Amino acid sequence: MNRISHVVLCGRTGDGKSSIANMLVQGDIYRDRENLFNIGNAAIGETRELTYARDVRFGVFDLVGLGELPSGGVPHDVAIKNIRNHFSTNGLSLNYICYVKRNRITEEDIRLFNIFKKIFKEGEKNFVIIVTHTGPSWTDDEKNVDETKRNFGDYPVISVDFPSNIDEDYAEIDRKKRATNLQHLLAKLSELNYSGNNPEVLSSSQVIENNLSNIINALPVAGSLYQLTASGVYLMSGKPNVAKKRFMNGAFGIFLDVVSFGVGKPIIIVASISLRVTGDLLVTKT
Repeated sequence: MNRISHVVLCGRTGDGKSSIANMLVQGDIYRDRENLFNIGNAAIGETRELTYARDVRFGVFDLVGLGELPSGGVPHDVAIKNIRNHFSTNGLSLNYICYVKRNRITEEDIRLFNIFKKIFKEGEKNFVIIVTHTGPSWTDDEKNVDETKRNFGDYPVISVDFPSNIDEDYAEIDRKKRATNLQHLLAKLSELNYSGNNPEVLSSSQVIENNLSNIINALPVAGSLYQLTASGVYLMSGKPNVAKKRFMNGAFGIFLDVVSFGVGKPIIIVASISLRVTGDLLVTKT
């Protein structure tokens, strides 16, 4: 039985995520009937909500475009919240976590990529940069690859072009070009052959809680107990790596509290119970 590879496509509105999604799942971009993923253009994003479809080879997530203004179809902040909340509870193993962009690199591209990197930070070993509107030969020029890696990081770079001109005179030319580029994309993904990764994506509310925890952590005793409690909550919500980090912060904080402030016996007893219970849970879960 063939393994289904899950592909995440993230990037700016209009940079070609939906075109790639259609090519991977349905094998082409249709003019005469509805596509699985709506296709817009460079100026207008058609993906209003996170969309998923699959065939026998790929399960593809076409994410809401990043970087839209508040007046846009899906404002930037809403898009980030949408992505975070979905993948914080999705539970699927992700094989290729792709950032999709056009070939010209701008400061906005770098800013949005860094946001993408923060969202999926535990999935970096599965990152792929897909450069659109270029074609396979674009990466033959080492300058193009070097510039991309210099701005985004040392991740694999794949270049493709899936044109779909309105003018029917180009229909057959476009179809052949898409077929060639699809084979190129499939070959490059096959070369990578990434195993699945399940990054612990934090929901929008968990991001807020994590930021607040840095302030609470500075409080003697209360900060340490809070970290231990949070560790248990994250563990039960299926985020063992975050739980371990919070547990270590809480345990170290308790040590400093005892040494520096000489906290009373009741607090030490409560802290000891919290350490034992949370520690046992971490060992059991992992």
